[in-house]
Amino acid sequence: MRIAVLEHFTALPERRRDPGLEAEGRAMRDAVVADLRRLPGVEVAIVERRRAFREMVRRADAALVIAPEQGGALERLCHAVEEEGRILLGPSAAAVRLAADKGRTARLLAAAGIKTPRTESIPFAAARARLRGWPPPFVLKPRDGCGARGISLVLRRSASAGRSSRAAVASSTWEGRCPGHTRAPARRRGRRKTPSAPWTARPPACAATWASI
Repeated sequence: MRIAVLEHFTALPERRRDPGLEAEGRAMRDAVVADLRRLPGVEVAIVERRRAFREMVRRADAALVIAPEQGGALERLCHAVEEEGRILLGPSAAAVRLAADKGRTARLLAAAGIKTPRTESIPFAAARARLRGWPPPFVLKPRDGCGARGISLVLRRSASAGRSSRAAVASSTWEGRCPGHTRAPARRRGRRKTPSAPWTARPPACAATWASI
């Protein structure tokens, strides 16, 4: 069996690569490739350039994709494998689309009777006013985001307005305790600026998903 393996950040054009993300992506890719090559009868083809992905998938029996779900990157790559009629070693494009949307994921889990933080989607224009009505602590995070980027832990009511307006520009989510749980979200020491996601090719969705505690 021939398996094509693509890691998103290492396959980007040189001018678009982020050194830190490229290093992390390469480490994940190389670990997966090493494991696959230990399997008898498996040949691995590493996709070094994104534009060569479809052609290499056509020459393979299966494909494994490593990519962020933000901005639809992982969904598009999985869909490409499905379109070529090859075995996708991972979740389907439809599953990725669902899991990448925190609002849809929360609604699906709640409908299945799984305890989740209370979640609601709100438009950016209403974010500041809506956040004022919710008692802290809570976590504000992007609806379409990954890698713990753009997350804010709000511990005081006075901090919610400023953080909501900044987060709303990049799409937001709140999270807190699940029903029946008593622990608040873990607090990290210090403050860290959240870098913009270099793989986002379009503005995030104009909605915010949040969960109160």
